[in-house]
Amino acid sequence: TWTVGGHTLRQHEIVDFAEQFDPQPFHVDPDAAADSMFGELVASGLHTMCLAGRLFIVEFVQGKEFQNMGGLGMDDLRWHEPVRPGDTLRLRIEVRETEPSESRADRGYDHFDRSVRVDGTEVMSFVSHNVVATLPGQEEYSPLWLVTVYANADFGSVTDLDAATDATVLAAGSATVNCPIVEVA
Repeated sequence: TWTVGGHTLRQHEIVDFAEQFDPQPFHVDPDAAADSMFGELVASGLHTMCLAGRLFIVEFVQGKEFQNMGGLGMDDLRWHEPVRPGDTLRLRIEVRETEPSESRADRGYDHFDRSVRVDGTEVMSFVSHNVVATLPGQEEYSPLWLVTVYANADFGSVTDLDAATDATVLAAGSATVNCPIVEVA
């Protein structure tokens, strides 16, 4: 699980976005918004979704050792709470599942649970389905692997997988990490 972000929405951003893409009174006019069910100006849910996409790409995908090749879609999009001027958005990302492509060795699929939060409160959530590049020549490669935590492992003496499995397992599949691309000479 990763948490990224820290984008604080300003009133002019909310209004500018809404004027162009979602011109409802409670997104563009503070006076009209005061008489709405929200009682004040709120961001468009579409704006929140777009910012979640930006946080995912700029602060998660671009900082990792894998390549996002594109998206296949989203499921279960929900807006739980309104987003207001001054709110700071953070994106929580959890890998739901990874799977290799059955027809293309150069790619696989990662399914992410994404949650947009303001001060720890979930304001929006959805599941994204992404196509990711694999390492050349490694059909079963997934850019994200579940990690097993070992105790009493002397990693200085590990020369192969069998030597590594002699350690005591503390927690299997306890975390998900990126496997870096390593060139062996």
